[in-house]
Amino acid sequence: MELNTWVANDTIIYMTKGFVDKALFSKAVERECLERFGRKAFEDEDIEHAWHKAVPVNTEEFSTFYCVVDKPVRGAFKATTVVTC
Repeated sequence: MELNTWVANDTIIYMTKGFVDKALFSKAVERECLERFGRKAFEDEDIEHAWHKAVPVNTEEFSTFYCVVDKPVRGAFKATTVVTC
């Protein structure tokens, strides 16, 4: 599983493309959190399956925003995510 990480202020978002098994995703993110924080920094019920769409932006911090969309639309992809702080 390829785990992507985005950091913004005090928030870290972990995401992988596809609707993956939440238990496997939780274990992968937990390993990352233990390395960064020395603790698990999220609750399993916060893991979500959602459709996302990449939207290009031109800011100093980001080149792309990943927006949640209600249904599969052109360019959308399945993702499993969790937000930690």
